[in-house]
Amino acid sequence: MNIDWKDKPFVIGIAGGSASGKTTVSNAIYKDYNKQSLQGHIISIDDFYIPVTDEERHNIKDINFDDPKRIEFSELEKVLQSIIERKTTTMPIYDFKTCTRIGKKDISCKNIDFIIVEGLFCLYDERIRKLLDVSLFIDILDEIRLKRRLTRDILERGANKNELIKYYNKYVIPSYAEYILPTKEYAGKIIEEWNRNAFMIIINWISSNFHTE
Repeated sequence: MNIDWKDKPFVIGIAGGSASGKTTVSNAIYKDYNKQSLQGHIISIDDFYIPVTDEERHNIKDINFDDPKRIEFSELEKVLQSIIERKTTTMPIYDFKTCTRIGKKDISCKNIDFIIVEGLFCLYDERIRKLLDVSLFIDILDEIRLKRRLTRDILERGANKNELIKYYNKYVIPSYAEYILPTKEYAGKIIEEWNRNAFMIIINWISSNFHTE
């Protein structure tokens, strides 16, 4: 069923494993619609991580951040519902270096046309799935994702390479198999590579469901 952005913001969900390219795809879609003078927001599910406690901080290496129990889905649902209703809302800002929330930001949604929701667990929680109009799952080979994550976490989050590989093998791989990969069945479209051709296929597919004129 086609959705007219004049009736409600169009909601796009993007899921996939760690470092699969969710943010890259989200930004590409956002820029394409922005060029069409459509207003939107990208909501990262990462910002809804539950902050670590003081006790957990002493054993931070033993926390599995790829477990959906670390996400506050009820808060995410409230934020998304407010945006869909084009109400001004407030959402948290999460910092991965400290594993805490470092503030909040207000989002004005009066003239919003679309929302992109991206994250590991975008398709995990039924409450969130019900708010999506279309959904994508990025299914990239594990070795490619590991290489990307090493680069990202070392450069952006100051991670140690050896410790990161241990963490990846202990938590990321099994959590992907248990919690994330099974959600692929809920996706309306699966992406197995990212290039210009794949991008055009995605944009055309989304636009077939989203009236942009």
